[in-house]
Amino acid sequence: MSLQLDVLLVDDNQVDSAFFERAARKSGLNIRLQTFTSALRVQEYLEGKEQYSDRLAFPWPHLVVIDLHMPQVSGFDFLTWRKRSTVFSSVPVVVLSGSFGPTVLKDIEGLGANKVLIKPNDLDDWEKVIREIWNLGTDHASPTKRPAGDGAN
Repeated sequence: MSLQLDVLLVDDNQVDSAFFERAARKSGLNIRLQTFTSALRVQEYLEGKEQYSDRLAFPWPHLVVIDLHMPQVSGFDFLTWRKRSTVFSSVPVVVLSGSFGPTVLKDIEGLGANKVLIKPNDLDDWEKVIREIWNLGTDHASPTKRPAGDGAN
């Protein structure tokens, strides 16, 4: 059986999410993608709150891909929340954003992002992003790196 990569995508821009989903399908890689428009929902997912308590239906992700600029809970807020937890800080995070300067990049890295990527402009470049995310995710996909009791072991 080939490796399946469970990815949570968090982006309030539906066009970018659609490009991501299309590139993931076109890549031919075995990616189980769940999309969210709110980082708050992803926090609930990781905490196993409400419907997300069913880890068979909502498995522990191999990684989270998140945009920086979103309403309510931003990518920065999510990274800060994640960094405070020994359990959630084990989930690799890729920041995927339209643009940022060197100061913002330093802040993102300081908050523990595993990779920072610029959102591409065309589908071919989106496929390259998917492959980079796949490589990072499969490097971290070992069952021993998932929290005990998450239903994935």
